[in-house]
Amino acid sequence: MSIRNPDAWQWTSSVPLSGRAILFFEEHEEPAGFAFNSGTDVVSALAESTGFEFYLTDDAISFLITFNHHDYLSAAGDAAGWLNDLLRRGAPISSS
Repeated sequence: MSIRNPDAWQWTSSVPLSGRAILFFEEHEEPAGFAFNSGTDVVSALAESTGFEFYLTDDAISFLITFNHHDYLSAAGDAAGWLNDLLRRGAPISSS
């Protein structure tokens, strides 16, 4: 499931986690990943950086969320239901 919205990366603060949030990037750009205690912590870190593609999962690898340079947030695994619920509740879809 995917959605186009330039601010959708901020929604990851509410993703349900099994353990820590693991943030990682394209390996050729940054070979290391980073562990956070919550999705809110991930969003706080991303807010202090420039825009780039990223991937997010949890310790159980129960989902994969991606956000790309075209402003698409994609969710697979357990996060697909999370994103679907956000959209049903009225999360905004970009019109551009």
